[in-house]
Amino acid sequence: MFPTVSHFLEYLFGINLPLPFNTFGVFVALAFVAGYWAFTKELKRKEALGILHPIKKTVVIGKPATTSELIMNGLFGFVIGYKLVFALLNYRLFVNDAQSILMSTKGNIIGGLFFAGLFAYWDYTEKININSINQKKHR
Repeated sequence: MFPTVSHFLEYLFGINLPLPFNTFGVFVALAFVAGYWAFTKELKRKEALGILHPIKKTVVIGKPATTSELIMNGLFGFVIGYKLVFALLNYRLFVNDAQSILMSTKGNIIGGLFFAGLFAYWDYTEKININSINQKKHR
């Protein structure tokens, strides 16, 4: 068994590419993907048989992003940027011990703030673009 994906790639192709992925974690992720695929197929099969019935839901399109949506997207972006930028700037340390980096308070404040602004801006402009498309359709 290969402890990391890097060991597997080195064995298979002879290249040393340092990656922070444990082989077990990759197989767990693949199991989730396979489970999602099988579960989706099963739900579609049961819907076709008439066992499951779809639920109609009303969705309002065209409202601007709320303050809470922008804050939540900003917080999510901050966490992603805080850890991602630190991991990229300290890649060798991240490859050697990814779990301790991810579970620690270590991070990059500037990266976190950048990604927070980026995610909030992305949500804001997405809602603005949907509003302008809907207004053009109704003219």
